[in-house]
Amino acid sequence: MRKRQSSILIKVIFGILLLVMVGFGVQYAGVEGNPADTVAEVNSQPIYRQQLQRSVSRMVESYRNIYKEGFSAEMLAALKFKDQALDDLIRVSLLRQEAERLGLEVTDEEVRDAIATVPAFQQDGRFSFDLYSRVLRSNGLKPSDFEAMQREDLMVRKLQDLLISGVYV
Repeated sequence: MRKRQSSILIKVIFGILLLVMVGFGVQYAGVEGNPADTVAEVNSQPIYRQQLQRSVSRMVESYRNIYKEGFSAEMLAALKFKDQALDDLIRVSLLRQEAERLGLEVTDEEVRDAIATVPAFQQDGRFSFDLYSRVLRSNGLKPSDFEAMQREDLMVRKLQDLLISGVYV
């Protein structure tokens, strides 16, 4: 396969494989909250199949953007995205729970400022709401979902900063 990685047949096979994976994720859309659809539980907090699939899809898309034509079916299998994504979801859940236990909060202003600094949403060095809306729409995200993800990321970062600030080398 490596010798013929630029062949049209390999690209078609790889495309079909990706479509099957995406189709698998679409099958579970809208079922978040169903206890039978829980893939893991972290201190009684469920992690749902839909969350896992979204995380896997983001990882695959990220690697596909980085490696372009060099991204192969072998690479897809070797990187074990599902295992990595589940580990990440568990880690973030634990960190979020600890941040909540400590009473850490993220303000709306902090979320707004973080979003405004994302390079993908900037045009001519300034935040563009139109570009923000288009990028989210093209990635199948609602602004409220993206903002919730940003809030969670910021809370986790606050906890990490708090932990790191107490460590002296």
